Amino acid sequence: MGGAVRGPRARFAFLFVSLALFGLSLGFDAVRYERVTHDGLLMLLLGWMGVLALQVGWWANPLLLVGHGLLAFARGPRGARAAVVVLSIAVVLAVSSFVTLRTQDMIGRNEGELAGDFERFEPAIFLWVGSILVAQAGAVFRARQLRAAAAA
Repeated sequence: MGGAVRGPRARFAFLFVSLALFGLSLGFDAVRYERVTHDGLLMLLLGWMGVLALQVGWWANPLLLVGHGLLAFARGPRGARAAVVVLSIAVVLAVSSFVTLRTQDMIGRNEGELAGDFERFEPAIFLWVGSILVAQAGAVFRARQLRAAAAA
């Protein structure tokens, strides 16, 4: 029973770990400002509005959903390549969150001075990015697996 998970089940192991990390990220704090902390669930529910402030990181979430679907249901090399492309774009968007959340003061401030200056990132954002990276690793693994099977 020892050894790595191989065959078609391997992609579901990556998928499960990715979904577990994403679910965990919703229960932790994501970003701490001077006077307030935003948790992962709040960031998921309201993050789409960040595009108004040139923050595109939240848009990795719909791509992650599409990537999960491709990883779970797509058959053949085309589906695997599509998952790699979609999840690679999601990784870039997610990583952009670190830059935009830290450098744009207007995100943490408002007219009532309710939030304050950026202080630090909390565990949720790292769990969220980790979930996307695991899904992308699963897509790459699946694409290589299918390429090796086609060559054999």
